[in-house]
Amino acid sequence: MRFIRRAPIGALALATVLVAAACGSDNSSSSSGATSAAGATTTAGATTTAGATTTAGATTTAAAAAATTANANQTPIKIGVLLPLSGNFATPQYLDVINAETKMPGNEKIDGRPYQIISKDDQANATTGAAAVHELLDSDKVDVIIGTNFTAVANAELPLTTAAKVLQLSLSGCPSCGDGATYPYGFSNEFDRPTQAAATIPRIKALGLNDFTILESQDAAAKPYVDAVTAEAQKAGMTITKDVTFQPGNLDFGNQVQELKDSGTKLVYIASIAPADEINIVKAFDEADFHPILMGNSSMGVGTVAGATSNKDWVATWQSSGYGLGEVNPVAANVSKWRDQLKTALGTDKYNSIAALGFNSVAAGADWFQVFKAAVEATHTTDGPTLAKWIETNGFKNGLRAAYTFTPQRHNGFTANDVGWAQPGTLKDGFLDAAKTSTSSGGSTSTTSG
Repeated sequence: MRFIRRAPIGALALATVLVAAACGSDNSSSSSGATSAAGATTTAGATTTAGATTTAGATTTAAAAAATTANANQTPIKIGVLLPLSGNFATPQYLDVINAETKMPGNEKIDGRPYQIISKDDQANATTGAAAVHELLDSDKVDVIIGTNFTAVANAELPLTTAAKVLQLSLSGCPSCGDGATYPYGFSNEFDRPTQAAATIPRIKALGLNDFTILESQDAAAKPYVDAVTAEAQKAGMTITKDVTFQPGNLDFGNQVQELKDSGTKLVYIASIAPADEINIVKAFDEADFHPILMGNSSMGVGTVAGATSNKDWVATWQSSGYGLGEVNPVAANVSKWRDQLKTALGTDKYNSIAALGFNSVAAGADWFQVFKAAVEATHTTDGPTLAKWIETNGFKNGLRAAYTFTPQRHNGFTANDVGWAQPGTLKDGFLDAAKTSTSSGGSTSTTSG
């Protein structure tokens, strides 16, 4: 077994890419479950045993005949994985987790067939990503593509997989990724903005508040959050008393924080996907001695953001969305079991390095592997339209992040009821604690969590 090592990437940079997802290659091969370099091929289930299923009296049922046919077909299933594996936005931990799935019990084969994982590096670049998709579809002839987690690349990828009628299981929460009407073979299992917004407003109401303020980054990724939250607030008859903006990469938030403080707000919704900006925002709040409840997406759950203040009572009032209900402590039983298996598959050092960043987002890759496996084993085919119809109809109840549901139009597997809320600064073995609702500024007083 061979492990191809990469130069380390800063924890903050990795964390930034994980929350942004929401949102060069070689031809080397590795054994099942090994960490692969860009463009590497991982093969599982190479050694096979032919088998047939018959009923008593040697009468073969239709289902058994289908299983026999599947088992007789030993052509490897090809699973493409598209991710930024190099550069500033690299997230190789997604690939590590997908490869770890090949080592877990029950994953030796898919529908009795061996399979290969073929990974390509999109470098978080739409042009590079499109070229990698062409390679996966035209040269490698993959049966499915898992990824990417980068919105710009996903938007370039979707027309290509749709034209090829190949299943695309996206790790990005981009609106197009869940648009089943336009892209019938594309699906998403990352929280999109409207879903998080629909969960945010009831959450604020649960805090006993009818108004709040927004601190908004002036970038393309943040605006959809603001638009979605504003729309949901209007529906609920809530008031956004002030919307304060800032430029990405700003180092001094004194003016913005003072403006919020002067408004008398009790809660600030931070529309940003950049932990680096949020660290400076937290410091500015401390300097102004102003500690309202902070709410935002999963970028707020990055450890360095909570670590920017020594006021732990204040951090205990923060709430971060974009987590599966079973992915906050205490985690669901299936998540706990998966985490134990992941540790065995990855090895202690690799496991610990990924756990330090959190398993919330990367678990999406593991879920897509299992969804694809279930669809193929139910239909005994790798035909894209057939698999897409099965996923639409059946969903996937045993997901780590959710019991996924889909419709022909909605190919994002989440609804607002699937959004979990985490308390920043509480990371334990890869997962944060469930957030508690609170109307206190500077300390948590509630008993409602989740």
